[in-house]
Amino acid sequence: ACPKARSWGIYRGMQERSARKKCRGAVFRLFEPADFWGLNEALLQLLESFSPKVEINSLGIAYLELNRYSDPEQIWKLACRIHQSIETCFNIPLRIGIAENKLVARLAVQYQPKPSTHKYVFRMKNGLCMVTPENSQHFVKDFKISQLPLEESIQKRLRILGLNQLRQIHKIAKSKLVQQFGDIPMPL
Repeated sequence: ACPKARSWGIYRGMQERSARKKCRGAVFRLFEPADFWGLNEALLQLLESFSPKVEINSLGIAYLELNRYSDPEQIWKLACRIHQSIETCFNIPLRIGIAENKLVARLAVQYQPKPSTHKYVFRMKNGLCMVTPENSQHFVKDFKISQLPLEESIQKRLRILGLNQLRQIHKIAKSKLVQQFGDIPMPL
C-alpha cells in the first residue's frame, strides 16, 4: 500500500472489502506480476545509470549506494534528476527517501511532515525527502514500531511491553533489548 493508503489504515495484503470500508474513495489496481517485473527490470537499468550499486529489495523498492557524494546539495540534485528521469520514463508516482542507511531512507519515504520532526529533514519536495546523518537519530524517534520492517511477532512483543514508538526503544539499554529479543542482526 502507498503511504497515503497506510495513513488510512490500509496495508499490503488486506482484503479489498476491508480496505474499501476504511477509505471509500480509494482506487484499487489489479496486480499483474509479469507487468510489474518487466517494469522493475527497466527501472533497475535506469537506476544503474546513476549508481553501480543498486539493490532491488522487493517490487518497487530499490536502494542506491551514493557514497561517492559527500555534499548534501550534490546528493539532493542527483535525487531530483533520478526522480525526474523515472517520472519521464515510466509516468508513475514516486517517492524517494535519502539517508545514511536503508532503514532511515525507508522511513523518509513514509514521512508525513510533523512539527516535531520537520526540523530534522534536510529538504523535502515532490515526494523526495532527505535526512542527513547528523539528524537521523532525531528524525526516527517519532515513527511508530508498526512502520518498521519487523516481523509481526516482534512488533506484538514490543506492544505488550508498552513500546509503540522508536523514541521509547531509544531510551532502553541495548543489553535489555538483547536480553528480551536476542542478539540477532537484522538484514535491511
